[in-house]
Amino acid sequence: MSGNSWRDFFETPRTPRPKLRRKPLPEPCIYTLRIDLLNAKPPIWRRIEVRSDVSLQTLHIIIQAAFDWFDYHLYQFALGEPFDYRSELFLCDYDAEEDPEEGLSVRQVRLDETLQEPRDLLAYVYDYGDNWRLRIRLEKVREASPGDPTARCIDGRRAAPPEDCGSLREAEELAEVLDDPAFFDVSATDADI
Repeated sequence: MSGNSWRDFFETPRTPRPKLRRKPLPEPCIYTLRIDLLNAKPPIWRRIEVRSDVSLQTLHIIIQAAFDWFDYHLYQFALGEPFDYRSELFLCDYDAEEDPEEGLSVRQVRLDETLQEPRDLLAYVYDYGDNWRLRIRLEKVREASPGDPTARCIDGRRAAPPEDCGSLREAEELAEVLDDPAFFDVSATDADI
């Protein structure tokens, strides 16, 4: 390697990731989010209302319940494309401890530091092997009332692929592992959240 060792190659300083996070809102609001499982045919999605001041760790738990997953795997959120060096990443505990330069822990970041205006987007990846990629779109913002729950599911379509099924996203494939891929019960999902 003409004058450079392999060690020099692997120890080259990284370009810092951009800082895309915003200041939190002055008062908590209620966000209406649409969460789509990318590349699912037909579409698989959930619509939830959630307080803007929850941590991304709490949002992760809400997504797990909404898609009937069990939090067995690593995950991350991204402002931008997941795994892209031009994105700001927010990492699960394991990833944040392994490489703190890659991004902040999801416990340190509030939802309203990532989304604030309708049409803002946040990416979420769960299970790097099955590679469940979800797009979180802020649809509406309203003032929070004292009786509002932290989160609730208000709509959705189709059953989510089960944990560890190998990243199936088409209805015909999902029919091999689900009794009824078209089934979605908003009341049961809301009760889980």
